[in-house]
Amino acid sequence: MRTPEDIFKQETEIPDIVQSKLNAAFSSIKTEEAEMSKKKKSFFKRPAAIATAAAVVVLAAGTAFAAANGFWSSALNGILPEDVVSQQALESQGYMAHFEENSSNGLSTVTDAGVSITPVDVICDGTYGYIVFSVEGFEIEDGEEPNVGGLSLYTGNDRINGGVSGGGNFYPGYTLTEERLDHYDNGDPMEWKDEDHLLYLPKYYNEDGQLEYVVYFHENPNAESLIGKNLHVSFDGLGISSGKAEMEVTVPGEWNFDITLPGNDSTRTISLKEKVEGSDYILDTVEISPLSVKAHFTYDGTERGTNDADLIPFITGVCMEGGSWWIPSGGGSSGFSDETRTNAFGFDGFGKVLDPDSITSIRFSCNPNPGESTVAVIDLD
Repeated sequence: MRTPEDIFKQETEIPDIVQSKLNAAFSSIKTEEAEMSKKKKSFFKRPAAIATAAAVVVLAAGTAFAAANGFWSSALNGILPEDVVSQQALESQGYMAHFEENSSNGLSTVTDAGVSITPVDVICDGTYGYIVFSVEGFEIEDGEEPNVGGLSLYTGNDRINGGVSGGGNFYPGYTLTEERLDHYDNGDPMEWKDEDHLLYLPKYYNEDGQLEYVVYFHENPNAESLIGKNLHVSFDGLGISSGKAEMEVTVPGEWNFDITLPGNDSTRTISLKEKVEGSDYILDTVEISPLSVKAHFTYDGTERGTNDADLIPFITGVCMEGGSWWIPSGGGSSGFSDETRTNAFGFDGFGKVLDPDSITSIRFSCNPNPGESTVAVIDLD
């Protein structure tokens, strides 16, 4: 079996000083791998799984280069695990890729109205994903909140029927977690908008002086995998948000991209067949990827519930080893899986990369009756 060093040396010619730094990085990786091998199993240490469909994507500098050298954008680094070993596993298993401008994958910078936008990174599990774009030439002042006038996402050439759910935002320099933040993602101490330290002060420019825009997208869990599909991303105008969901377009323009999505749709799948208390549903299976969680249900109640999607349990949290809870914040959906309305699903993106093997329980909110809400927790082991 080839080591990361062998793969890199075979594919890339590099200067001695860079090779020296790489050797040090790989040595650090081996030490960390040895320490991790003493601990319980991790999804990130499994053999690289084969996705149902793999897109051909040219990486910037070889399989092990990005993770070993902090090559990822600031925004993607914010949602990734901190340890290099897990980042390297995500990359080698095909979950994420770094785009090279003007490479054979067809991606390149688009410039309009003096602003250049470039796809940088992508991570996708077949149902849920992120794309990070760098934005140059769009200037903002301190205290201003940059925004996009319009964002369009669809697969193939069908703008009407190929629509993909999602959204986006300019990366503020931090990634929200369940706990109060005391520093930005780059390690700098947190600064505040107010004296009471209730509102984080965004830092939109990264260390290279660029803005980064993060697009998140997701498909119905029962639809075909997004891997290998062409995702059209269109930005229509840039401007400054003025509050109350209003914004002023200061840079009229249009930036269009067609991106063939890479990714890996491998999941940790758990068969359960457990009643979700407070609902008329049986939880059949749970599928967990590093980016999202899907729950599949069978209806086991009266005729009333087969006509009311609001009665389907929806995911409100996952419990990690050690007892801490993570509330999914990436956006999701629920609904009926087929016309019989006896099969249903719930889905949500984590908003951060998690280790599926470290998730021990899943929490649902149920609506047994109008105006009534209950909570059900189901253990996965």
